[in-house]
Amino acid sequence: MGTWGTAPFANDSALDLLETLLPASSTERLTLVLRTLDTRAYDAGDDGDDADDDDAARRAPEAVISAAAVIAANLPTGAPLPWNSRVPGITRWLARPVPADTPARALAAIDAAVPDDGPWWAAWLDDADRERAGATLDQLRAALRGAELACRICGLVQHQPPWGADGTTPSFGLCERCGVQFGYPDATAEGVRRYRAGWLDSLVGELAHRAVEFERTFAQRHGVPPGRHLVTRAGRDAATATEEVERRLTAAGAPAALLELYRRVAEISLPDLGDGVFVRPAADVADGIDAGRLPTELTGDFRDGVVAFGAEGADALLAVSTSSGAVYRLVDADDADDEAGGDGDEEEAVQVVADNLWGFLDDLRARFARFG
Repeated sequence: MGTWGTAPFANDSALDLLETLLPASSTERLTLVLRTLDTRAYDAGDDGDDADDDDAARRAPEAVISAAAVIAANLPTGAPLPWNSRVPGITRWLARPVPADTPARALAAIDAAVPDDGPWWAAWLDDADRERAGATLDQLRAALRGAELACRICGLVQHQPPWGADGTTPSFGLCERCGVQFGYPDATAEGVRRYRAGWLDSLVGELAHRAVEFERTFAQRHGVPPGRHLVTRAGRDAATATEEVERRLTAAGAPAALLELYRRVAEISLPDLGDGVFVRPAADVADGIDAGRLPTELTGDFRDGVVAFGAEGADALLAVSTSSGAVYRLVDADDADDEAGGDGDEEEAVQVVADNLWGFLDDLRARFARFG
């Protein structure tokens, strides 16, 4: 089967597809991927008279799986998939938002190309490889199914549907990010709202405590004095964003999660955490957008609407996607050139750093452990 690994991009068919996609624009890439995923290609069967060599290669299960993996990589639920690292920049190959029906088309193509009793399964000579390939396929399907696998509280994609395949039978498992037990607080919209509020308040409180401890012990650990480290909580340590500021952010396309964040966090300043992490006050973000100082759109091959809410280090902006809620790290093209040691381009200048804002906050907690 021309395969030397169980991941979606570890075979000849996948590399052939990627070689075709690499020089294409985002629009052309989507067209080529959807052509590979077109289930009508299977109507004539594997040996249809109308099929030429290119069609046969396009219908190969490995090609369909890799095409589906390209789609998944550009979804918030698929951006963290481990095999994406094989293809630098793949999480930014398609414009945002990816058409709503595309994940379903990818799932249908996988079902057609890889039936339960099909040759793809029999072609694995090693049982362990067959199991790993099946687990990879399950993970890919999970990312494509997205919403039904996402925690209703924090959005983290689970290995199994938290509420079952029918959406009404909770697993009673626990979310690794927010700790909710599926089937209890997440059973109603009000329960989701209340649990998320409590979890976020607790998380922000923990971050504030960690910031104080990080600053207190920094000189002892590193031999130099620290900067001022603050996680300023809205409503407790500072004023919450006003309705007028929220209205201006909403007009700029800010997702509801960003407004929810600003109801709990007034500002974050962590100058010595890695390269430094900063969340600007809501009013500063609104002023920056109105004055044209902050970007609201990514253009070029990779397109999306954004609200730049913070910064990492001196040269990179942190922005939330207005279409998917994913968090991006935006680097100026010249700075991307310096980081890469070559020609800076948009593939290097946009990085997906979290699936959503709650994942971003949870990652801050992990960074304290990593850099502390």
